[in-house]
Amino acid sequence: MSRDMLWATFAQAMTGATVAMKPRCETYRYRAFGINVRSEIEFPELNEAAFPDADIEISLIYDTPSAWPESSANAWRFDMAAFRLRLAGIAEYEVDHGTHIRVTPSPDADPAQVRIHLLTVCMAAALMQRGRLLLHASGILHQGRALLFAGESGSGKSSVVAELRRRGYRFLTDDTCVIEPPQEGAARPVAHPSYPMLKLTAETLDKIGDPRYDRSLRIWPGTEKYGQILREEADSHGVEIGQIYVLGYTEADIPVVSSELLYGNEAFLALSRHIYRREFIHESALQQAHLKTIGSLVGIIPVRYATRRRDADLGSFCDRIEEWMCKNGSEEG
Repeated sequence: MSRDMLWATFAQAMTGATVAMKPRCETYRYRAFGINVRSEIEFPELNEAAFPDADIEISLIYDTPSAWPESSANAWRFDMAAFRLRLAGIAEYEVDHGTHIRVTPSPDADPAQVRIHLLTVCMAAALMQRGRLLLHASGILHQGRALLFAGESGSGKSSVVAELRRRGYRFLTDDTCVIEPPQEGAARPVAHPSYPMLKLTAETLDKIGDPRYDRSLRIWPGTEKYGQILREEADSHGVEIGQIYVLGYTEADIPVVSSELLYGNEAFLALSRHIYRREFIHESALQQAHLKTIGSLVGIIPVRYATRRRDADLGSFCDRIEEWMCKNGSEEG
């Protein structure tokens, strides 16, 4: 299949409509993860932007010999110069030096699946090659600063953000954000949002009952998780970090909801456990850069470990979070 035929097929599948043949020189420009992205693939999940120079280029390619044996299913390898990812039935991805991502979709791939892996795993690899740290965290805006909720998958990061958004707080990011240490003349680290899509399970949608959320965009085939694109609300610019909550579950009988402020080494270790794609961090230069970034948070940003029982009500948990938010806000000064 030629490049133009592949492009047209991919675009038609993405929009569900017949599309005109796209000139090869036309590209899209987006702002995400605190960087400028120029792409041959259209991303309805991203905010468009205008800029002269791109930090990362995304190319759609074809007829490239696979770098993997035919027997390979899913596989990856990472270093600071090159990242390679093969997802059977979806795409093969190449990320070089944090500046160029090349994507070869499988012939019958779901474009949404091609995009979501590019925006998660591949962007994480590119950012790490650039020495940037991604925190596994969702977030809202509170008093002009980023309030982040870090945690493992399934810890409730997106659910908490969705419930707080229902209460009037503004959405900032979901699942990941880029942490930038304080620059010269700045007092606090900055969080750069990933992209403006909130991913919610059917269970969370039922609990929250917010009519602004729907189930039109399924994230993963065969799962009940749906994307809520919030381009009009979200901002692609970095925001100073106000507070960080590390979310977790407890098996204890009481209390149903609890929290404690973390200091020094405890805060450092808690945040280090929630670096996104930690499995990529094995080169010493990258380890040192990430340790420095985490260190810039500790001692400046209040870090609170917030736990709840699995049967705890989401609304009650968020009631307590709002109480802690106000308390931490007064402590910040």
